[in-house]
Amino acid sequence: DLEAGIVASLRLAAPEPRKRHMPTEPAHDYWLKGRFEQNQPTLAANTLAQQNYRRALEIDPGYAAAYIGLGAAIWNRNIIAGERPEWAERRQSEQLFQKAVQLDPDLADGHSSLGLYAMQYDWDWKRAEREFQAALASGQDVGAEFFTAFLHLIFGRRSEADEHMRRARAL
Repeated sequence: DLEAGIVASLRLAAPEPRKRHMPTEPAHDYWLKGRFEQNQPTLAANTLAQQNYRRALEIDPGYAAAYIGLGAAIWNRNIIAGERPEWAERRQSEQLFQKAVQLDPDLADGHSSLGLYAMQYDWDWKRAEREFQAALASGQDVGAEFFTAFLHLIFGRRSEADEHMRRARAL
């Protein structure tokens, strides 16, 4: 409404509204099941989460959130097992996050996931910062705020880190 009011007051042509992908109901149901299982810190639950995300993507290959969920479940499997992450699995997670951002460039979780990957595995602080900024530009996101705070601590920017941590807590 605010955007429409500004556009009208400036007598500009309204921008073409960006259509967001709406997943099918069965795909969304599998995504919800995957999210539930992903929050259970066991290998059995992680396996079920991955299966549910894969089913969601079989039904709806355009479902960006399911790519993020699958990437996170693959990433977390070794953590849950107490093992070192395997390079192939890390790379697969990154590719799934990239696919999600390709499908929906405004999805904050996709950018946050790529930023965290850049921080944790590549130590590419600038890329991480770009991804977190993209996530924050997409709207309020607690993960993006928290990870940005952590990144600012790495940079030695304590006051900026505090501000992002305050926002994360508020969200």
